[in-house]
Amino acid sequence: MPKSLTEAIENVVWNILSDLHTCIPAVIEKYDHKTHKADVKPMITKTYTDGTEMKLPVISSVPVVFPRSKEASFTFPIKKGDGVLLVFSERPLDTWLSTGKESPPNDGRKFDLTDAIAIVGLFSFEEPALEDNNEDALIKYKDSEIRIKKSGDIIINCKKATVNASGDIKLGDGTVKKLVNEEFVNLYNNHVHNYIDTNAAAVIIGSTSTPASLTGLGVVPVATLPAVPPSGLLGDSIGNSHMTSKTEAE
Repeated sequence: MPKSLTEAIENVVWNILSDLHTCIPAVIEKYDHKTHKADVKPMITKTYTDGTEMKLPVISSVPVVFPRSKEASFTFPIKKGDGVLLVFSERPLDTWLSTGKESPPNDGRKFDLTDAIAIVGLFSFEEPALEDNNEDALIKYKDSEIRIKKSGDIIINCKKATVNASGDIKLGDGTVKKLVNEEFVNLYNNHVHNYIDTNAAAVIIGSTSTPASLTGLGVVPVATLPAVPPSGLLGDSIGNSHMTSKTEAE
């Protein structure tokens, strides 16, 4: 029994506050990148005046916040165990989440556990930071990173290779395969410029270079082709003078 009116009022207030949630750290249990829904586990237990404690339940279908607009977004992989900050809406979210429209609340609950919103990125001090200084802007994923320096230089690190804002590639003992990969270099080095030679008895279709992936060009009799516009209709004649040399990717 409370010993005074003040104590009785305090007990009532504390009982009300015990079911009012504002924000709390949590971790991801499951995440669906297609819907941005997550199941999250609150990381602080609920305690009672008798000293007992209770683990808060896993909250399902929590919307996850990323920086985004209707036409742009910045997202990254989320895995089980990643930290989030849960904030709790002062009114039910159900109708708004399903329609996206302005609407009245569907019931009278306030700051309820079921109305959580997860903001990615809250970790304890025990989890080491990913950045190595307080000067650079950094986007990091596993062994790769994009670093923007105070000087304005943009350095792309693919393990051991870097590219700065001037476009200079600085190689260590690694490669730039993840920046300009081998497939792109091969495609660029072997690309062709097609031409038509109308100065022969047959129209000769060819190219300045013929990689294996673009074979099949050859000689086609004039009769099998539609008429070629005479010189001047296309602004110039189409002929060997339009052949260009292969450009090497640097």
